[in-house]
Amino acid sequence: MDHYHFALKFIFLFGVVMTVYHFHLSVVSFAESNRDDDEDEELGVFGVIKEVVFIISYYANQFILHIFTRVHCLLISIVSLQRFTIYFFPVTEPYVNLNKKNMGFLIKLIYIVSSIFVLHFMFADFLQIVPDSIQEGNMKVSRYIYFYFSLDALYFISSILYLPIMISIRKHSHLASVMENQPQKYVLYQCLICLLFRTVHYPLMLYLYYILDYRIEPLIEFALEMDFLNTPIIVQLAYLFSNKRNAQTLFSKKLLKIMFCLNLNQVDPEPRIEVYSTAVGNPNNANNI
Repeated sequence: MDHYHFALKFIFLFGVVMTVYHFHLSVVSFAESNRDDDEDEELGVFGVIKEVVFIISYYANQFILHIFTRVHCLLISIVSLQRFTIYFFPVTEPYVNLNKKNMGFLIKLIYIVSSIFVLHFMFADFLQIVPDSIQEGNMKVSRYIYFYFSLDALYFISSILYLPIMISIRKHSHLASVMENQPQKYVLYQCLICLLFRTVHYPLMLYLYYILDYRIEPLIEFALEMDFLNTPIIVQLAYLFSNKRNAQTLFSKKLLKIMFCLNLNQVDPEPRIEVYSTAVGNPNNANNI
């Protein structure tokens, strides 16, 4: 949970900085459009520096976008797989329910591996010395697209795994604890949150690609920006709707503190929390719900 709070704070700060930078860039570009040729020659060195700063900031922005979206896509997928495994195969809990130290190591490993992949594709794109695309019919398709959609496919599959959990819990709806807390409802909420927010831009992408013949690369950049915006929403809402007590926080005075990460102890977690939300207990044991 601490990792998500730190990441969301960083992304908020990063968004503010990039907004200010792009506003400044727009003002400078507008001012330069009104200069004559003599002024442009006098500012040749400044122009070169500006171009270098622009290139560095562009690739830094792209790197952070790619890393944040891909890493959190994978982490959310891992949480879903972890819950599914623990629920249906409780004997695996000691192995898949990682403690804080091991989870921290796993997160660092994911960041390192993801950074290697992203840097490879970015350098290939910048230097054009490494084949970063393959031939598909009459057009070239970037290898990164396969990397992007592979992680998205894993995300969708892992999100759907919430449905068997919900169905299993509903079979035990006669239990008093299930009737009182209705955990199956919150499992369904998390499934819908993960799927709907992640796919909200897909209809537009399909329309632009198949109907208006847009190239796939700019559509992937658009998808990354959408992922960048909706990932914090997915994380926060999935956590708030992980159980009845957390959902009640939506109607409390603590909501703004939680959404803006002002307090790390905003909601008391259920037992066996990992990464961002509460583990689901097996209804066969009424005391675990």
